[in-house]
Amino acid sequence: MKFFLYLLQVLLYPLSLLYQFLFFLNKTFTKKKSLPVSFVISVGNLSIGGTGKTPFTIYLANTINSIFPNRKIVILTRGYGGKKTKEGMVVQENSNPKESGDEPLLIKRACPFADVIVGKDRYLAFHKFCKSIVEETIIILDDGFQHHQLNRDFDFVLIDLKKNIGNNFTLPIGSLREKPKSLNRANSVVFTKIEEVQKENLLDLEKNFKKINPKLSFYKFLYIAKFIKNQNTVFSIQKIAGKKILIFTGIANPKHFQKTIQIHQPSQIHTNIFSDHHPFTKSEIKNILSKNSDYDFILCTEKDYVKIEGYKDLPLFENIYYVPIQTQIDTLEEFEIEIKTAILKKKF
Repeated sequence: MKFFLYLLQVLLYPLSLLYQFLFFLNKTFTKKKSLPVSFVISVGNLSIGGTGKTPFTIYLANTINSIFPNRKIVILTRGYGGKKTKEGMVVQENSNPKESGDEPLLIKRACPFADVIVGKDRYLAFHKFCKSIVEETIIILDDGFQHHQLNRDFDFVLIDLKKNIGNNFTLPIGSLREKPKSLNRANSVVFTKIEEVQKENLLDLEKNFKKINPKLSFYKFLYIAKFIKNQNTVFSIQKIAGKKILIFTGIANPKHFQKTIQIHQPSQIHTNIFSDHHPFTKSEIKNILSKNSDYDFILCTEKDYVKIEGYKDLPLFENIYYVPIQTQIDTLEEFEIEIKTAILKKKF
């Protein structure tokens, strides 16, 4: 098996070099544009897959809103999985996730004070939908570290410590979009899934990243699951202990969600995994609900739940619960000071 994997890497290596070359051309020759009278923050990562960008974007927007309650906040996102990603749209709290995408809708509901705009071309989407451009607007680019078109004032890069940087290869051999040396253009690294790694490993990573960029700051982004909810009911997550659980989810990193459930010691877990951003059909939810009598709880993530709310007329739909995740930064005061200082430093 190891020999087969090695042989596969050798065969794919030229494609990885080609990917890096094309990425370099795109980064070098893409014409850079600036959004007017604004402070632009990017939230991104080095690898493909889920590193927690959406919950961090929500946390960041709420933190900024608490520091600058009178500033206009705009969140620009591509809207993966939504039908309106090409033409763009302004997301409302009651938007259809099939149009907006699941993550933009989740962001809007968690950040009702912000304008959430979907569009593959973030620059055009901003000018199309921001009719009145307010001075000193704060703009957050969701999944923006590789978005070479827009100039930024601050870049957060999220590192999933469960996956780290993998085998240190770019696509298609590894999971990296770009090499760790690209951290030389970042301002801050945010470690996620830290409960799954030893502190010594974390310190080694920080030292290695500091060699690339001595000015980097580091934060730990923590996830806490306390409840399970449906439309009408809230239970402590401790209620699943000793119970039979059916999990269904369509997210990039389902194993982390499974582990979150396993920590609370259910007697049995059965999983039904779909692809990331999967557009659940009514028949799929019917099929899941048909297994209701075999389990004590049917659980999904909040990101999944926003996509199935349109099926709430189905019998037994109230037996589906989602797990809202509370988040926090380990050193909130330092985090707030760095953001506030960077924003106030910019001359508009």
